[in-house]
Amino acid sequence: MAGRNDHERGWATGLEQVVEVWNESHPAIQVTFKEQAGGDEPVTRTINAAQAGEAPDLMQAEYQALPTLVSNEVLADISEYAGDIEGEFTPASGSRSPAVLEP
Repeated sequence: MAGRNDHERGWATGLEQVVEVWNESHPAIQVTFKEQAGGDEPVTRTINAAQAGEAPDLMQAEYQALPTLVSNEVLADISEYAGDIEGEFTPASGSRSPAVLEP
């Protein structure tokens, strides 16, 4: 799934290396990793970017930010791209961090 901007924002250890591996194995779709802080700033920046039509394709968000992102219609339902992968995650993965949110 290639989006408009092909970049990811996040802070967790290892995400930059994940992007490097992706870029090596997908030369036609290159991703740029942009490190971000936690808290309200990245949420506000992402909402503003979405309203301007420049939202990132991926964003790592803190759980408590999800209602704000949903109410601002920033998140997209990506279930059609995920396929049947539920069995590859522990039940706790889905209960704390939903991959698909519908406003």
